[in-house]
Amino acid sequence: MMKFIRSIQHRIDSINYPFVFMCLTTARILSALYNPIDDCDEVYNFYEPLHKVLYDDQPSFQTWEYSPHYAMRSYAYLLLHALPLYLIPITYKIPFTIIDSYYYGKLVITPFNHIKYNIFSKHGPTLYGTEPWTYYLTNGILNFNIVYPLAFIGLLITNVMPRLTKKFRSVLKKQKFILLNDVQIQKTCLLLVIFIVHALLSLSRTIAIIRGYSGSMRLLRDVNTTVEFHQNLESPLNVCIGKDWYRFPSHFFLPERYQLQFIRSEFRGQLPKHYSRLSNATKIIHNDLNDENKEEISHYVDITNCQYIIDHDSPEETKLEPNYAYYPNMKQISATKMILSSKSHAIFRAFYVPFLTEMYTKQTYLHLLRNNQQDANE
Repeated sequence: MMKFIRSIQHRIDSINYPFVFMCLTTARILSALYNPIDDCDEVYNFYEPLHKVLYDDQPSFQTWEYSPHYAMRSYAYLLLHALPLYLIPITYKIPFTIIDSYYYGKLVITPFNHIKYNIFSKHGPTLYGTEPWTYYLTNGILNFNIVYPLAFIGLLITNVMPRLTKKFRSVLKKQKFILLNDVQIQKTCLLLVIFIVHALLSLSRTIAIIRGYSGSMRLLRDVNTTVEFHQNLESPLNVCIGKDWYRFPSHFFLPERYQLQFIRSEFRGQLPKHYSRLSNATKIIHNDLNDENKEEISHYVDITNCQYIIDHDSPEETKLEPNYAYYPNMKQISATKMILSSKSHAIFRAFYVPFLTEMYTKQTYLHLLRNNQQDANE
């Protein structure tokens, strides 16, 4: 046992920590620059309230979970991420409950509210749908590829088969069939093969995600977009979005005095609303926020109030989801390609394979459009 412990300690002492730190830091920086935001829940329940905390006088979205009536999300958690960016006169040592209670204007224990809603309420556990048990297998393989099943195999061998392994080794030793050098070489080769396959699949997955799903971030960072936005900073302007509401990467990608607005689409769930501009915005209870994901019409604006529109070309147009890029009053400012998931092969949209991905996936354009009709109305 002591020999095993000393072996582990030797391996720990031999780690090149500066190199490991450099690799991890490089990965984080590259992820921040190129990786798209994977889930709209991150945008509306993290980045938007964080934007409110950092830039109180700028537009930011509030979801029902940040309403004091429900108080399911923690502002203290946001402050932990805001501290490196913004000088906040509260240290991380103050308990979460005190911070949350300050923002909500009443005594709040957000973890308790979260558990109470998601486990004990009538609609909490199934509000946004349910998935079969295979969902976890699929997502595990998508994100960890061969490492995911190998981890289970490793657990099985380690915990279930130690006695069989011991007997097998004793038989080999008695028959003098074991060749330590050969076993070590085979072990090294196997680990090398696993590492190479894992690295290639991970790279393929990363390219597929960036290539197919970072369109909205590329659009708002495009040179034409930047020039257009900075030419019109004198008055507040509305950038509107309809069927692509879940692709918005947050107000961090819009300049000051610009705000995102929703125009109605075929989606019938509840979209967030803007925080109040009052000083006690986080303490106000709004009547148009509900915990049942019921659509709130008051959260939409008419298209005539939109100076700009973000919209993609869809092969399935409807009255509420037209392709705005082809309207005569719309002028294209910038556009970027993105994958059309509904018309693409599941494997080749999840993993990038040269030539095959181009053959079996379909792309469309995501546009930033200027509404010239709105200018004429003014």
